[in-house]
Amino acid sequence: MGFQAIRVKVDVEGDATREELEEIVRQANYFSPVANSMRNPIPLEVSLS
Repeated sequence: MGFQAIRVKVDVEGDATREELEEIVRQANYFSPVANSMRNPIPLEVSLS
């Protein structure tokens, strides 16, 4: 069970060039807490309260 791969395609519209939009997507991915948690898993502990 679990993910073997995650693929994301981003559809972005704007007045920027494609290169600028690619840089925005790259930085959003780099600084995303969700993406970082997937790339660098943290220990997960589950218990009954």
